[in-house]
Amino acid sequence: MPRMTIDARAAARVKRLDSRRRTELPLFAQAGGALLDSVAPLPAVDEVLGDLLHRHQAVRAMLLHNRLYSLHGWLRFRRLAEQYLTMVQIRYMELYCRRTYPTDPGYRVDYWRRMCAWLGIREAST
Repeated sequence: MPRMTIDARAAARVKRLDSRRRTELPLFAQAGGALLDSVAPLPAVDEVLGDLLHRHQAVRAMLLHNRLYSLHGWLRFRRLAEQYLTMVQIRYMELYCRRTYPTDPGYRVDYWRRMCAWLGIREAST
């Protein structure tokens, strides 16, 4: 099934909203379109498109924020482990991460956080 464009999704949403409006208000729908529009106005395709684009941007911003947070944590815990482990051990652990876990940095931060906890390595409290 081909993916719909954002314009096609907005038009389909307006069509679904119209059919829902007609089933929820059947007497107004039978009386005429102008009366139905005055009681329950249908949003324009541009409004629905703007809403979809806003949601899309919000989701992308959230994913970007989560990725940045994961990268920051990954580096923080790895630097903490570098103070106590040799670089050969660090390289071996990174190689293990690359082979075992998906490329998402969320897995790496979790691995390094758990490894530091398992080794008893903690950040110095200030």
